[in-house]
Amino acid sequence: EFKPTLEELGKRIYQLRILKDLTTKQMAPMISLTPEAYRNIERGESDPSMTTVMLICKALKIEFAELVKEVAI
Repeated sequence: EFKPTLEELGKRIYQLRILKDLTTKQMAPMISLTPEAYRNIERGESDPSMTTVMLICKALKIEFAELVKEVAI
């Protein structure tokens, strides 16, 4: 049911990570995930917890609202 939303969120996280010039291998330990688990979030194949989303925001140095502003719920 929320698959399209998770895909949009993952795409947005990917775009912001690229803008910050970070690799998945750099990003994953910042949020206590394996690179594979992190990539699953970017692909929209995983439903991250709110804690994980907040850690992603912290690692990317962005506000939560900035992350989700273009994600349709």
